[in-house]
Amino acid sequence: DMRSAKHLEPARRRLRVLSVLLLVFLAGSAAGQSPGPGSFEPELSTTRPSAAAMPHSLRIACFNVHYGREPLKLAQSLRDNKELSQADILLIQEIENRAREGSSRAAQLAAVLGFNYVYAPARTTESGGTHGLAIFSRYPLRDIEVIQLPQYNLHFNTRSRIALAAT
Repeated sequence: DMRSAKHLEPARRRLRVLSVLLLVFLAGSAAGQSPGPGSFEPELSTTRPSAAAMPHSLRIACFNVHYGREPLKLAQSLRDNKELSQADILLIQEIENRAREGSSRAAQLAAVLGFNYVYAPARTTESGGTHGLAIFSRYPLRDIEVIQLPQYNLHFNTRSRIALAAT
């Protein structure tokens, strides 16, 4: 009923983050080709329980971690920053997964921060890992969608790009 929905308090309304798009330089394979949509399955963890009440507002931060080489140091930096430590949602670009590390860097960062997350690989790396985007959230994530964006031929770093969307 639309009339009753209008009267719900914002804190009680369903939290919905629609089509959060992150654009990032994502390289294809050595031959310049990248996997098509659906070539990689996103990695998802929503183990953190829902908050009892939804907030009146959300704090969202976007951060290019440039490969996220040291997830523990990155987590400490986020916690030490007054504004970033209050973020409800973190949109992360250029994070990698290296098989020899045991778990993805996104999984490591989410565990330390206590966030739910989705990691979407966009390409393979020379070391055999993957490189992509992640969304970290204090709230459960669902309706995950990886969107292949058009490829443009550039003089430098011609690559396919993806966007990551979640509710």
